[in-house]
Amino acid sequence: MKNEDLKKVYNSIRDCFQNQDYYGVLRNFEQYLSFKNSGLTETLMSYYAISLEQLGFYEEALKAYQIKKSFYNNMDVQMKIIHLLHRLSDVEQGKKEVESLLLIEPNNSYYHYLFAKFYFLNGEIMEAKEHFNKALLGENNKSHVLKAQKYLLRIEQHEKENTFLKVGYNVFLKNGHVLEPGYIIDVKNKIQYVNKTEENGDTKSAKRPYLIWKVEENKVYAFQITGKVNYRFDYVISPTKYPNLSTEVTCKDNVCVIDKNNISSIIEKIDPHDLINLLSYTYAEIMHSSITEQEKRSDFLEEMQAYFQKTRQKSLKNYK
Repeated sequence: MKNEDLKKVYNSIRDCFQNQDYYGVLRNFEQYLSFKNSGLTETLMSYYAISLEQLGFYEEALKAYQIKKSFYNNMDVQMKIIHLLHRLSDVEQGKKEVESLLLIEPNNSYYHYLFAKFYFLNGEIMEAKEHFNKALLGENNKSHVLKAQKYLLRIEQHEKENTFLKVGYNVFLKNGHVLEPGYIIDVKNKIQYVNKTEENGDTKSAKRPYLIWKVEENKVYAFQITGKVNYRFDYVISPTKYPNLSTEVTCKDNVCVIDKNNISSIIEKIDPHDLINLLSYTYAEIMHSSITEQEKRSDFLEEMQAYFQKTRQKSLKNYK
């Protein structure tokens, strides 16, 4: 291959990244590596790793950042690795990464905040409180200080009212809990929807959590949670009632199937009343979509009809 061809592919990767065409970055990156005289620059590795992360391929993104770290070890790469380890609920490795930073800067309030998050995710509440309190020693206008305060308020509320706390999936299972409708979960890697392959170009979609509406053996059927709400048409649940949510949220009409092994953490548990209403409004949204879209989700619609009839919901009266 000529150097001109190599440069052309490199420029294509750059252009795709700047235009947020992350799939294009991956396609061109694979072609770039096929050149015998190709070389991985720090910028190129960043394009690749960030694109994987933006598309929701978190395990692959973590590997890419770890490879980049072996060539270009800097604080930005290490922070990316730590955040992805938290996303994937890899508590032990996450603690090791943050601990290595605390050995160098034991009074760094942000590192204590990161350390506390891994303890919190692992259900080690006393240790989490200790490090969240150390995080408060930072400047009051720092965002991590405000977040640490919110975590501590959440813990205080849990201790007073026994509210649900976000926890890693493995810890959730070890504590004797089982998945059931109403749990809001986070996933390790991007999933496929029954009716869509991409979320209309919304790169943030892969990072949103999911609401479980059915569990069958190793499969979980769920809807994506979104903060883009329409108060006229959506049923909305609030962080005032569910403190593990950061904003008001509702469901999107994108039925999806999740392998249990792809679950990273359990974020929240909503009550039966809110679950029924969220499903009712989501059902109604699907019923107002095209016939083709309804056919793609016909199994879900039939099950929802039976579910609502069983629970004597009035939500279906306009759709029977």
